[in-house]
Amino acid sequence: MLELRDYQAKAHELLRQGFLDEHGRQLAVMPTGSGKTELAAALALAAQERGGKMIFIVDRLTLCTQAAERFRKYGMQVGVMQGENTEYSGEDDVLVATIQTLWARMKKNPLSLEGTLIIVDEAHVLFQGHRKIFERMNKTPVIGLTATPHHRELGKWYTNMVAPITIAELIKRGLLVK
Repeated sequence: MLELRDYQAKAHELLRQGFLDEHGRQLAVMPTGSGKTELAAALALAAQERGGKMIFIVDRLTLCTQAAERFRKYGMQVGVMQGENTEYSGEDDVLVATIQTLWARMKKNPLSLEGTLIIVDEAHVLFQGHRKIFERMNKTPVIGLTATPHHRELGKWYTNMVAPITIAELIKRGLLVK
C-alpha cells in the first residue's frame, strides 16, 4: 500500500487543483530524495482508478529500470519501452519509456494514449522529443518532476509549478542530511 508523506499528498492535491484550473502541463519541484517517484506512483494509481493509464518518461536507461521496479512494487502492471528492451501491452497501467525510444516509435506509429497522464522525470532536461510529444499530445495532461527547475524553456512548456517542500524543511524533519 502506498502512503504518501504530508508534503507528497500536498503536491498531489495541488496538481489535481492545477488540472481543475486548466493547467494542462504542470511542474512539481521537490528536492532530491523527497520521493518524486512515490508521488508519480500515487498519480498512476489515481489515474488507474479513473480508468486511465500513465506514461512515465525518463531520460536515462538506469532510471527506466528503477522506475519500472518501483511501480511494480505497488502492484501495477508495467510495460517498458527502451530500445531493444521493449515489452509492453495495452493492458499495462504504466508505460515507462526512455524519451529517445518513445519519440522514435511515435514518429513511425503514433500511440493511442487517450485517457493518459504523462509524467516526465527529470523535467529540466528538455530534449526535442519532449517538445514534439507535448505538441502532438497537446490535450494530454503532463506533470514534470524535477529538483532543479533551471531550464530557460520550462515556462514555455509548463504553466503551473508546485513546490510543496524545501531542502531545509526536509533536513529539519530529519529526512535528509545536510
